[in-house]
Amino acid sequence: MRIRTTLMLVLVLALIGVVGYAFLSPSFGIDGIMAQPTSTIKPGMTVLQAIRRQSKLSTLSMNFTKDTTIIREHGLLGACTEEITYLGYFNVQAGIDLSKISEERLIVSNDGYPDQATVEIVLPDAELLSNELDTQNSRLIAQDTPKWLPGCSHEIADMTIEAQNTLREQVRQDALEKGILSQSQQQASEELGRLLTDVGYKNITIRASNGSILYSTKPQ
Repeated sequence: MRIRTTLMLVLVLALIGVVGYAFLSPSFGIDGIMAQPTSTIKPGMTVLQAIRRQSKLSTLSMNFTKDTTIIREHGLLGACTEEITYLGYFNVQAGIDLSKISEERLIVSNDGYPDQATVEIVLPDAELLSNELDTQNSRLIAQDTPKWLPGCSHEIADMTIEAQNTLREQVRQDALEKGILSQSQQQASEELGRLLTDVGYKNITIRASNGSILYSTKPQ
């Protein structure tokens, strides 16, 4: 009887020890017993990461062909008057560097979770990037210079530069009047919209600085 009592006591003490260890152990304590399995959703690419990863300069080009006539009177009583007509071919580019879009221009909820996110972007204004003269095709198409006279000197080289600069400013104004900046901004908004759509974003609105909508995935 004494042996049975001793065995029972040993079993009871062992049971108490196991239960106590379970409650005190970090792995098997109350927190471990009560913890429920959880699932982690790994976020995708954030809007800013997607934009900067593309690191793209969105550009729009316009080509212009124009001519201008330059007349210079010099010498005694204008005896050395010269006249040229210059034909210029120009390529004007405007654009937006999408990689320079900053956080201040973004309003994003659930960023990094494309299926749940709402994205609103204020696009920077487009800028004129270049106004290049095609020197291979541009040329003098008419030239009237006096025959050699005492005291006369030819100024064709300077007149040609003047004609090129005059035409460059004219085609710049022509490009602005044709809406190169607004067209460039519209093109950039569509490229940016496609970029974000390709990485999974579905609810996108892109606006100009004045608040007008350039691109939206929402039904209009």
